[in-house]
Amino acid sequence: MTTTSLLNVGLGATMMKVVGVPSTMIGVNQVNPAYTLDVDGDINTTGNVRVNGVALVSSAGATEEDVTALAIALG
Repeated sequence: MTTTSLLNVGLGATMMKVVGVPSTMIGVNQVNPAYTLDVDGDINTTGNVRVNGVALVSSAGATEEDVTALAIALG
């Protein structure tokens, strides 16, 4: 038997849906998450976002000298 747990957070139209499925995948505004954390919408953080321990950086507002190429594959 497969079960899905649904947690609604918020009020009215600003409701955020968080879905947990048996495979430990979490979806934020995503009914059928395909990844461990699957977010449908913008993400804001005050810390770093990391892939395999490597911090990702944004090039917005940066010059070419400020950008470091990552040698890892995403996905």
